[in-house]
Amino acid sequence: MTRTRFSPLPWIASCLSAFLLAAVCSAVPAAEKGATQGKEAGYVLTLTPHAYVERNGQRLELAKDSPVHPGDTLSTDAGGRLRVWLSDETTLSFGGGTTFTLETYRDEGRKSEFRGHMAKGLLRALTGNIVRENPGGFAVTTPEASVGIRGTIITMRSGNGVTSVFVENTMRSVFVNNVNVPGRHKMTVPGNTAPQPILPSDRRQIGQELAFAGTRPTAAAAPEPSRETARTGQAPLSASAAFDRLETNLASLPLSEIGNVGNIPQPPLTPTFGHIVGTLGLPTIPFDHYIGSGSFSFDADLTSGSVSNAAMQGTWQGSVTTNWTGFQLSGGSGAISGNNFSVAYPTGTGLEGSGPTTTTASGSMSGSIQAQGNAITASGTYNAVTDPGGSNFQLTGAFSGSSQ
Repeated sequence: MTRTRFSPLPWIASCLSAFLLAAVCSAVPAAEKGATQGKEAGYVLTLTPHAYVERNGQRLELAKDSPVHPGDTLSTDAGGRLRVWLSDETTLSFGGGTTFTLETYRDEGRKSEFRGHMAKGLLRALTGNIVRENPGGFAVTTPEASVGIRGTIITMRSGNGVTSVFVENTMRSVFVNNVNVPGRHKMTVPGNTAPQPILPSDRRQIGQELAFAGTRPTAAAAPEPSRETARTGQAPLSASAAFDRLETNLASLPLSEIGNVGNIPQPPLTPTFGHIVGTLGLPTIPFDHYIGSGSFSFDADLTSGSVSNAAMQGTWQGSVTTNWTGFQLSGGSGAISGNNFSVAYPTGTGLEGSGPTTTTASGSMSGSIQAQGNAITASGTYNAVTDPGGSNFQLTGAFSGSSQ
């Protein structure tokens, strides 16, 4: 009988390979072990302890540079902070007690898409390239609200059955449950039926809840994001300094500077909604020269092409006849087509004669409107008629104004 000689080398090699594999696996950061869910969307920029990801049925603790994937649910404990950088250069900042799911994420040119759901907590988003490539492709929902974002710095708070959305600035539009919220305004649902101005106290509170100042970053949270250095060949501003500067001083930063904090590229801030305020020129009236003043205001939405909440008023006295004339009109509305717009006013109050006598009045405005820099400008001609159907006294002049 031939005896086969046993060699221990293959068995030892097999055991050694298994041991080394186990050792390598144990050295992989916790959030890396489940990182097989879809294409990587981005990574953790910086964080404090007790920030987590739920992926493939596992709850894993995050670390600096941990990957983030579509389908991930990110969360922080009550005192946690977390900042995530996505490949389209969108940046997400999470306050304490936040739960957010990145439901859909694609950075693929015109097919780009971002869909997220915040179950509770505080989130600030500085949007990147997705809103430029696919303006309708960026949205976040909460239990109370659906928010369509077309380019902005936006903060959302959700909890106790209430969602508040704060729009710091907007390049295009932000819709909260189909209501257009302009820059530097907020919307709370349920609650507000129309956007309200953001208060300094709102900014202070949000800044305190999002800033890393006074919290203890993880030991691994070096100030220079290594992945960004590798991606661009140069390190951006210190992450903590850049974002803390934004989140604690946002109220005082000019619009031209918001979006450049921390080397985060943003599209030019071209407004699409504005509250236009301006002056009415002296009316042209034959045989007399009038002195006095007039003003107007209206809301212009360049995206929807609508003009609303228009008001126009003026009072003048003739230098020859000493007669008074004027009007007070409100509730006007109109439309924008290209760079042209028109507004019609319902019947309002008019002034006539030496008394003067109160009568009725109607009016309209038409002219050009366009976004220039960080403002929307409007100019053209106004027309008003006092005592329509009676004396039909006509007032015509020029107007000009810009968004505030």
